[in-house]
Amino acid sequence: IPLDASSHDVSVRKPVAKYAVHGKGLSSMQAAAGPQKDVPIVCSSRLPAKPVSEAESEYIKKAERIPHEESLDEAMECIGRTAIHLFNIAVTICDKALPSDPPRWVHWVGRILQQANAIAHAAWLPRAASQLQSTAVWAIPAELPQRFIGLLKGPLVDSVAFEELTSIEFFSTYFKSARPLKIRGHLRAAAWGALEYFADLRRLHEEFGDRLVPVNLGSPLINHRGVKHWPLGRLLEEHLLPSNATQEAPPPAGTAKDEEKHCAVAYMSQHHLLHQAPELQELLAVPPYTIGRELLPVNLWLGTRGTVTSLHSDPQENILCQVAGYKYFRLYGLDQTDKLYPTMIRAKNANAFGTSPVRVEAPDESAYPAFGGAQFVEGVLEPGDMLFIPKSHWHYVRSLTTSCSINFWFE
Repeated sequence: IPLDASSHDVSVRKPVAKYAVHGKGLSSMQAAAGPQKDVPIVCSSRLPAKPVSEAESEYIKKAERIPHEESLDEAMECIGRTAIHLFNIAVTICDKALPSDPPRWVHWVGRILQQANAIAHAAWLPRAASQLQSTAVWAIPAELPQRFIGLLKGPLVDSVAFEELTSIEFFSTYFKSARPLKIRGHLRAAAWGALEYFADLRRLHEEFGDRLVPVNLGSPLINHRGVKHWPLGRLLEEHLLPSNATQEAPPPAGTAKDEEKHCAVAYMSQHHLLHQAPELQELLAVPPYTIGRELLPVNLWLGTRGTVTSLHSDPQENILCQVAGYKYFRLYGLDQTDKLYPTMIRAKNANAFGTSPVRVEAPDESAYPAFGGAQFVEGVLEPGDMLFIPKSHWHYVRSLTTSCSINFWFE
């Protein structure tokens, strides 16, 4: 970002990528930004010669006490947060519109996202590719680390190989009875290119590292440090590559199962990356087990090991597809709700969902004495597996390695 000291104008000029927002279904993306071109972004930081009020004078004095780097970071974060919020609204609205008739305002949302993307990427100086090549561990672990062998102690979730399950059997045996199911090897049988693409993070870094994404630092209930909005490349370089490099490091004595001490936990969770980078849609297919029902916008989850999705329930049916790395999960039926100390949101309508304050693998028994008696099933997802989570079923997930997942909510 060149800064002209005489005018205090910040100017950015960067070639921008083509963005898209979701139409109806995975195959009908609508271009939101038109042809690629240089987009100039200029924002003035000139201050008036004299404050117009006492309140403004006090505000300026306070602002002058903030280090320049800190105030710039705050401004970048505000821009990124606003752009991603508008983008998510556009994805949701366009999902309900006809592919040929997206709202007109979607186009300017795409341009806002482009400009926010350019600002964020210019502010963050990515490492030289040669420097990364010599030090980085790009491959996500392809095998479950030895220390997790024997992790499963409780009753296991029902599990079936893909070749033993038809869509009719899935519907009659599992879907109708709201019975969770792990489907082994489906993604490989369906030839998902995503399995190879995400197994090594080089191409993602090279092709889409400039995309602006939300990043959770830490995990809910466990040292959560808020949400930042960064270029995807920054998440990869500062968090996922170190996660890969330290995968075999044993946890220090006394570390809880849901805590990670050797890498800084970070998670791009529940993000519409497939709508920012529609080329990635060529790498996957809608699971046949959604049986023609209405799909919500598809989400991608990408993070370090140690990411935790705390115990909660969702108001839709869910198929979670494990693309790279390994995840531990635990499921609780609706009949166990009273033992989970739930908080229900929108409890009186069809879109009710719940959250639990309990750390599933390190519960505070004095605060939540009934939790230890709650019955559950558990399992581990490996690359190629899918997990059916019925509507309103309580679930908890922890990444055992650097991990990438894609989920399909449907109604």
